[in-house]
Amino acid sequence: MIVPPTDPAKTAADVIARAKAQPGALNVSSGGSGTSHHLSGVLFGRLTSTDIVHVPYKGAPQGILAVMSGEVQMGFSNTPTVLSQIREGKLKALAVTSLARSPLLPGVPTLDESGVKGYEVNTWFGFVAPAGTPPEIVTRLNREIGRIVALPEIRERLGAQGFDLAPNASPEAFSKLLAEDLGKWVPVVKASGAKVD
Repeated sequence: MIVPPTDPAKTAADVIARAKAQPGALNVSSGGSGTSHHLSGVLFGRLTSTDIVHVPYKGAPQGILAVMSGEVQMGFSNTPTVLSQIREGKLKALAVTSLARSPLLPGVPTLDESGVKGYEVNTWFGFVAPAGTPPEIVTRLNREIGRIVALPEIRERLGAQGFDLAPNASPEAFSKLLAEDLGKWVPVVKASGAKVD
């Protein structure tokens, strides 16, 4: 959760208080309708019972610039895309959206610990194979990808870019994560009004 560097807010609670005092006056940028940035804002509004206005941009960089310049009051961005701007003081991070603090921004609290109980948004990347791929092939791909991602030079390179690497999940655990995410996000997508262009 980012705000312009000149914003007086010091915590997520400050933003929530402003949004409750002025319903509909707070804007949140995104990289476009239906993106993780957009849905993060919708989830924030739902969990805080606030009315914030979504302002979609053509892409994540434009949405981030809108926050930096103060064109909008806040945004939700993936850590790798804003880490350097936060470190350079061009953006102010008020909270991270994971349930645990990020090792990349250890001094920044989570939204959950900031009072938005249950708020969790993790943008993740994974590998999938076509349906019907033999289980032994899936197992081998999982093992080899896990081995590569565990290499110190790969972890260091991805970490430097702002990626927080989770332990390699089994194919079964990854399937469970996909199912849980569908259960969580389908209602949020419907509430957002996002449509496929």
